[in-house]
Amino acid sequence: MRKLGVPFVTLILLIVAAVTVSALLANPANQSEMIKMAPWLIARSAGVTAYILLTLLVVVGFVLASVPNKEHWRITKFVLPLHRQLSLFLGVFLVLHVLAIALDAYVKVGLVGAFLPGLSNYRTLPVAIGTLAFYGVVATGFTARFTRVLPPGKWLTIHRVAFATFVFAFFHSVWTGTDTPSLQLMYDGTAGLVLIAAFVRYAFTKGVWRESNQSAP
Repeated sequence: MRKLGVPFVTLILLIVAAVTVSALLANPANQSEMIKMAPWLIARSAGVTAYILLTLLVVVGFVLASVPNKEHWRITKFVLPLHRQLSLFLGVFLVLHVLAIALDAYVKVGLVGAFLPGLSNYRTLPVAIGTLAFYGVVATGFTARFTRVLPPGKWLTIHRVAFATFVFAFFHSVWTGTDTPSLQLMYDGTAGLVLIAAFVRYAFTKGVWRESNQSAP
């Protein structure tokens, strides 16, 4: 699985990059304008890529934690490496997104606005929501990496912040991006995918799952 994980994630990134660039270039601009917009284009492309990686990360996490997986599918040993690789790629693109938008002279978010919620001059509320999503990713990733320094079971409690992080990332992306109409189908699809995964995770309890399996022909 480890050998297959990197090519799989790389393919996802290539597809995301192609879709994002196509959407961003839907309205043509002259070369000088494109150069001026380079930090914004990099920030937006990296942001959309990070958003899709977060979607996949949350979906895989829900599947891993679900009762059907624990009691029937038992695919954790195959999927967990992919979950970890997705988190690594997410971190890289998220940092690129934040740094690029902080350095963009056009929107003037700035380092302070990027890291402190409510201090951005550009679309203050959506950017603040994005900052909260960033810290949510940091918190879940850090605690998952260093579970031994936390009291038993506490890392899992913190890890559940990932769902709220996705919600913040969704609204940040939709409300901040000027290209939202071009990517609306993608946003709707990712939201639907997470809701389905959440249903699989929370709609079943151990008792209900066992009872349904026992009654099945």
